[in-house]
Amino acid sequence: MDANFDTPNATQNTLDPFFQTLGNSPYLTEWTSLILTPKSTAIHRCLARIESFPLDDHCEYSALTFPLFISGCESDVFAHRDLILRSLGKLQTNFGIGNVERAKEVLRILWARQDANAQDLAAGGTASRKTHWLDILEELKWELILA
Repeated sequence: MDANFDTPNATQNTLDPFFQTLGNSPYLTEWTSLILTPKSTAIHRCLARIESFPLDDHCEYSALTFPLFISGCESDVFAHRDLILRSLGKLQTNFGIGNVERAKEVLRILWARQDANAQDLAAGGTASRKTHWLDILEELKWELILA
């Protein structure tokens, strides 16, 4: 057993119920740093990494649909949104992935609702419940495969 995982650290103490379910996993430290990363930092890192890839005809890049979509769902930065749509478009063109167009449409609907909510708040209105992408799929009676 690795000595680094025998004694709880400060992070383990603050998230005790979570760590109790993991036990002495060797991946504990690796995942803890990801869990504690602020959302904006995680989105920026993910998109910077994706932007560094040449989204050409290499089949392994088709796996980027999911992280692009989730980053899009969580981003309110217009430059990020543009990069996400362009990258998804490249994946669709290069791989013919049919679900990418539907993913882009869900993102456009989600962003429109998020932006309208932000504008209402800025104008002194009240915030509506944050829209989740799964709610949009349910409303439209769509299925979406992101794998």
